[in-house]
Amino acid sequence: MPPVIYSWPRSLGVMMARAGGTARVLIVDDDPVVLERAGGYLEGTGGYDCIRASSAEEALSLVGRIECAAVVSDEQMPGMNGIAFLRALRARGVTVPFVLYTGKSRDSVFEEAIDAGASFYVRKGGCTPAECAELLHAVRCAIALAGAPPIARHTADEWLALAVEGAGLAVWGYDLVTGEITYNRRWGEIIGPSGTVPKNDLAAWQARIHPDDREGVMDAIVEGIRRENAFSVEYRLRCDDGAWKWILSIGRAQRDDPAGQVSRVAGISQDVTARRRAEEALREANRKLNLLGSITRHDVLNQVTAIAGYTWLLLDTGSLSPFQRDTLGKIRDLVGMISREVEFTRLYADLGVMEPRWQHVGKVAARAAEGLDFDGITFSVATGDLEVFADPLFEKVLFNCFENALRHGGGVSRIEVSFVERETCGEIVVADDGVGVPFSQKKNIFARGIGQHTGFGLFLAKEVLDLTGIGIREGGMPGEGARFVLSVPKGAYRNP
Repeated sequence: MPPVIYSWPRSLGVMMARAGGTARVLIVDDDPVVLERAGGYLEGTGGYDCIRASSAEEALSLVGRIECAAVVSDEQMPGMNGIAFLRALRARGVTVPFVLYTGKSRDSVFEEAIDAGASFYVRKGGCTPAECAELLHAVRCAIALAGAPPIARHTADEWLALAVEGAGLAVWGYDLVTGEITYNRRWGEIIGPSGTVPKNDLAAWQARIHPDDREGVMDAIVEGIRRENAFSVEYRLRCDDGAWKWILSIGRAQRDDPAGQVSRVAGISQDVTARRRAEEALREANRKLNLLGSITRHDVLNQVTAIAGYTWLLLDTGSLSPFQRDTLGKIRDLVGMISREVEFTRLYADLGVMEPRWQHVGKVAARAAEGLDFDGITFSVATGDLEVFADPLFEKVLFNCFENALRHGGGVSRIEVSFVERETCGEIVVADDGVGVPFSQKKNIFARGIGQHTGFGLFLAKEVLDLTGIGIREGGMPGEGARFVLSVPKGAYRNP
């Protein structure tokens, strides 16, 4: 297989000339703030004409009616996610440059996006000016690369070498037949002057990997070779001075052996220590804020409890006028409301604290059901070995769905959890045979403060699922039972 040659424009002016300063860019995001900020930056600074769409479905309908030079899309969107949108475009023969702009930091999302045909991948943080500048650069490069004419091989090599050096990338290759390892000089710069690895000694490289990370690194590489697709892994590597650096390695297996076997693996590595330290500092700051919030909530609730106690004592006296009794009753109700609001802040503070992880749906559902009274109710889970990539509070989501059926179902005799795979996503369905949800209430059941109990359960369930791009809706028929449908994006569920 011949190497892929990238043609890099000689200057920003050439790039803009090829891209066209008034070219049309389609930007897709369910967040109106992102549409406004990112779209405004591409228009104001980049000179592009931005068409905005709030969903992948809307964007697909536009693609058939307008011409655009590039597409910028979020990944986490209700219904069809960004990668499913990209696949749908490619399935229709639309080859327009595609830039994935998402807050997800998982390497698997990056790999899947590139495999699906994305041109660039930009991580979304807060849609800051610096971030928008990075997005603009990605759009310009994507358009320019898509329309660049063929250039001589030696010129392409020069531009590629310049890009690799400028990005500080360590390029490496591993020949599975000979065991030979090759790399550029940047590898030695990352880990120290003696950081060169003997060319036939894979064990010398493995020995530098942190013991806690070694198994995961090798598993990722082996899985990439087995599936013949891109792999990405972050790990700690020991430098010559004994310090540990965080390294991001991205690679792909190549099948060019005469017998049709995978014969080599090649890729890049990058020092991401600064980013990992920043992430750890952010986690530590969040931990301290949560601790402060916990202490504050405890103190506030102590005072609120005291107020409630004094109110009850006054209400028990028999010498109150009707006005005084009514006023104290209102104070009591307000105290109860304050207590519930403080409790809500405790629940909400746990969102996004832990990293998302793969979870076995059947086992999580079983744990969620343990603390509930299913007396006289048939409970079943038919999801097999299905796993989803979700926040650790996913168990709480299922618990809230089950509790909602028990509390509001009205004579429920059956609760079941099932899974259906659709064209653009997978659907986990939690259904019961109770009274269902009236049409008039369906729109608001996930809003905070709505419901016959506290109104926090389903609101928090939606917030937890939003963290990993999972949507939730109620799709049952009134009188036939409730049906909560969790729409899981492609790539966020699997059957090992």
